[in-house]
Amino acid sequence: MSQMTQVEKEILSDPFLSETVDVNFAARSEAFQDAYRRKFGIAKPEPHPFDVALDNRINQDPKAVFTGKLNAMMRDPSVRNELMERDPKFRQKWKGNLIEQEAARFRQSCPDYHVSQWNYEILTDWLARNLLDRGGLDSDEAVDLLWEANLWTAENLKVAYLKCLEAGGLQVKPGMTRNLTQQEELEIISIAQMNGPADAIVRFIELSLGELPDNNNSASAVARFRAQNPKACNEATLWVFRALRANGLTNESWNNFAETISARNPLLTFAMLETEFIEWSRSTKPNGRVAAPERENLDDLSDAEISERLVQARRAAARARAAK
Repeated sequence: MSQMTQVEKEILSDPFLSETVDVNFAARSEAFQDAYRRKFGIAKPEPHPFDVALDNRINQDPKAVFTGKLNAMMRDPSVRNELMERDPKFRQKWKGNLIEQEAARFRQSCPDYHVSQWNYEILTDWLARNLLDRGGLDSDEAVDLLWEANLWTAENLKVAYLKCLEAGGLQVKPGMTRNLTQQEELEIISIAQMNGPADAIVRFIELSLGELPDNNNSASAVARFRAQNPKACNEATLWVFRALRANGLTNESWNNFAETISARNPLLTFAMLETEFIEWSRSTKPNGRVAAPERENLDDLSDAEISERLVQARRAAARARAAK
């Protein structure tokens, strides 16, 4: 009772005190609250997690605390390396944890990576073929061999991911497009040549995006799909158009055309590109005039060079007269 204030002591001594009397319980001291609960036989409530300070570990399982600290240490590559150097058995004992830690570091550095069994097998096969010169291995076996060779690292996984992504061999997250493989590109061109650009564009979208409008491709479903996936539809339309109509352009010229048209039109069609391409080609062609050759300064030429230029001029004049 000595820890309570005089007012709190008087409240507890009041013969008319009951549980229905408001004593502003939350504002009272811990000693008052304990005495009040004892007086009326009220059990002390368990502390709510949000009422416990973040650094309060008293009520936690010591094993859980140790595991948490260990995991935090293991996330530091320098700590892992030091532990492996000190204890040769450490590396093998914690092999599974360390392998997963590297995979987690990779996923953190490549947030667009889509986690799937297919991608796991593609990446491990690429690493085994390119770093171990071993093809056709089971994925788990490949990971073990890469780990033993100190090649299972987040950095190597990232290289494999970018290479396989560029080649079009990986699945992507829903809503994202992927590059097509060379075989798939040939398939698209073949469809375009046999069935026309529309079917080729649809097949491109199906391969790169992994989905198509449902409801039997009704006009409303297609319109809704195009509105929801403008980037994928425009990429498909541009790719097919270039393969059929503009494959002779340099990358710089094509990018200039594609950027110009895309900036003016949020949704592209093949017919639109044909019209726009004609206008763009006209606007970028030279005016037909042949630039006059730059005249040489005779003072900069030797006597032999001047004689050679004279011979060339006489021959050109003779050919011009013969052609008339």
